[in-house]
Amino acid sequence: MGLKIGSTSIGTLYLGATRVHEAYLGNIKLFESDWIDPNPLNLPANTMRFQFGDSSYDPTQETWHSNVTWTQVSASPNVWDYNNPDTNWGATAVGGAPFKDRFTSARNQVDVLGANFSGITYTDSMFRGCSALHSVVYFDTGDVTYAVQMFDGSGIVSAPAYRMANCTNTFAMFRNCTALASAGMLNLSASTNCGDLFRGCSALTSIAPIDVRSAQTLDSAFEGCSALTTTPSFITSTSLRSMGAIFAQCSNLRTVGLFNTHNVHSASGAFRSCTSLQTIPAFDFYSLNTASGMFMSCSSLSSLPSGIDFYSITDASNMFKGCSALASLPSGTDFHSLTNADSICWDCSSLVSLPTITSSVVTNVDYAFQNCRAVNGGALAMYNQLVGQSTPPTNHYSCFYNCGSGTTTGAAELAQIPASWGGTGA
Repeated sequence: MGLKIGSTSIGTLYLGATRVHEAYLGNIKLFESDWIDPNPLNLPANTMRFQFGDSSYDPTQETWHSNVTWTQVSASPNVWDYNNPDTNWGATAVGGAPFKDRFTSARNQVDVLGANFSGITYTDSMFRGCSALHSVVYFDTGDVTYAVQMFDGSGIVSAPAYRMANCTNTFAMFRNCTALASAGMLNLSASTNCGDLFRGCSALTSIAPIDVRSAQTLDSAFEGCSALTTTPSFITSTSLRSMGAIFAQCSNLRTVGLFNTHNVHSASGAFRSCTSLQTIPAFDFYSLNTASGMFMSCSSLSSLPSGIDFYSITDASNMFKGCSALASLPSGTDFHSLTNADSICWDCSSLVSLPTITSSVVTNVDYAFQNCRAVNGGALAMYNQLVGQSTPPTNHYSCFYNCGSGTTTGAAELAQIPASWGGTGA
């Protein structure tokens, strides 16, 4: 049981829990967990128990490394114990990852019934490409240090809670598990690379809290999770530097939870093509530099929270391109450091006012405000500001094309902007 007050955890105890309950008392958050036996089958060390759907399947008829032994436990159902004394069950093991691309027959559904994983450190690519792998029970992964692509492309339908507090790299751990519908609580507190974690898990609808406090990157962690409606709860820290495409193409995503983004430098494509998303929480983007395509094609995005900080962004190319429901940015939002505004608001057809840009070093505004037909003034002032820079932008093709053309004021301003900038003037 652990106690959390503000951002400080006190007395957190890990006991191989798979279930975590949360309760609130004022500002105090309590965590309670139930202990689960990591080896209820009492298997010997370095052993994993499998059940095979094909009653005639005999794993000893396949070629395995010489130190591997298979022992049949039951003929009906067809259950076997796999034993491998090596502590490396990953891609760099002698003979390679033991099960990679092996269990692929649709008629031979594979279920992992239990394991004694004590001492095993490498599990990278262990079940990669095992499309017939259906389920995996909880087992103790506390000694695992490297789990890159552990289940990548496998057929699992659910993932149990895993405590991998010593694992430093979990890149693509569940990537392209297209049948995966739910995932238990994951303790990935030592992992610095959580990129592609659930990328391409198109059936995923439920994810328990994830501890990624050491993660430096969450790039594409949930990209393509098209069934996900709510983001999981994250435990993050100031270690996080990059969240590019973290929720890209999550087309049903409606609710985004807040997590620590204070030191994030790159969020390119973070919410790209989240077509159901209407708003986001007030993330702290104090350090954000690169936001290219961050909200591109978020066709339902109608507002952003007050106080959101874009002050340090230098690259906002395509940032709001295709956000057809966005009417304005919050008052006080300022792109003070901007250099690249290529297509920043292209096709923002509901936009009535242009974003505030106080930067004096903008170099690229190609297509920046093209087809923002509802803009009711401000384009002329923006044009004068840009050409008034000590070095005006050299890339300004179609910058104001059709900008404000649907309003009287906007059309009048457009007539005073040269055609070389996309205006209707001389």
